[in-house]
Amino acid sequence: MNPQSLGAAAAVLAVLLWLSSRRRPSPLVGLDAAAVALLNRTQIELVQEAAAVAGGTAAAFVAPAGARERADLLRLLQHQLQGDTGSRLAAIQAARAWGHRSTLPLLKRGLRDVSPQVAHEAARAMDLFRGSPGALASAKPQGRLPRNAALTR
Repeated sequence: MNPQSLGAAAAVLAVLLWLSSRRRPSPLVGLDAAAVALLNRTQIELVQEAAAVAGGTAAAFVAPAGARERADLLRLLQHQLQGDTGSRLAAIQAARAWGHRSTLPLLKRGLRDVSPQVAHEAARAMDLFRGSPGALASAKPQGRLPRNAALTR
């Protein structure tokens, strides 16, 4: 090997080591933490206000006691769903606060509503009914399998 090429290789190696050992700037140096903290506080306040408003509507609702009152409430909610956006939103919120299975057709209509607020509230109300419907109804334990089925396993 030529002494000149050995010197050139050593110089290239020295430059590479020098470049790799240089300190890289941190990506968070220019970040203003006070602005981020202020943004987080305002978002938390918005969420807390929304929770307080939602909690206030659910607490003011009184569920109907009898079958006649249920039918009257359903008729009222159906009538409200034919009104403007505010009355449709109020009907969906009342159906959500009630939480009865008979409101499912109203909530399905609310999912297809033109107003995004009504559709969003209907989707939130439908969360109460997600899951298997027979899980709560069938509380009795299942009996044993027939003998021929038990032997095939």
